[in-house]
Amino acid sequence: MTTYIVLKSLSKIESKDKRHSVVSQGGLTFGSTCHKCNNDRLGISYDPELIKLYREMKDLSNSIQSNQLALPSHKMFFVKPQKIARSVIGHIIAANSISTLSEPTAHSGIYSDLVEYFKDGDAPLPDNVEIYYWFYPSRDIKVLKSFGRSFKWGVNPVVGDVLKFFPLAFWVVWNVPEEINISLPKLLPNKKVGGDELTQITVDFVSHPRLDFPELPDDNGASVYASQISSVGVQFV
Repeated sequence: MTTYIVLKSLSKIESKDKRHSVVSQGGLTFGSTCHKCNNDRLGISYDPELIKLYREMKDLSNSIQSNQLALPSHKMFFVKPQKIARSVIGHIIAANSISTLSEPTAHSGIYSDLVEYFKDGDAPLPDNVEIYYWFYPSRDIKVLKSFGRSFKWGVNPVVGDVLKFFPLAFWVVWNVPEEINISLPKLLPNKKVGGDELTQITVDFVSHPRLDFPELPDDNGASVYASQISSVGVQFV
């Protein structure tokens, strides 16, 4: 597979186009995590659970297509949500710059908490963090870092990182204002569930956000990006 990666800085508004592109044969790659984190924690401990869910959803899709059946409105999957959460956060950590993780910034404290959660396989998800997920029927890969989305004027935006790749999208957010209700399923409604404990999650194949959610606001909101780079991978066959 060849992935065309568009990298654009959203923090500097100048007359020149700041987009840069590269062609990657192996998908999106980032270098902010150590060898042990990439191979042992992500590759061995956490990623297999996310890959398992991905394959179950892919097999469902292939079966439906080959038998010309209709996609069900929703389906429940048995997963180990703590491992999926750490897989998602691990890839978000890898996608952030070294300075974001190590230097004092507006969000460095949150990223420090996420790094500790990722490294400690027995720790619960931090109280001020939520992970939302939904069905994402697109081949485009999107990684939005330190991204803010306002839903109501006069109310602080929801800030977090977005990771979107077929067939799922994840939004890791922190310190959500009390006035905001995000009507999406949570990956970890019980943040203290055990690391190897199986629970059910439901994927809704009908009532899911549009493909450009949450990065494209509606008429009553706005999108705010920090100084980090956001990435989009577009598959060319």
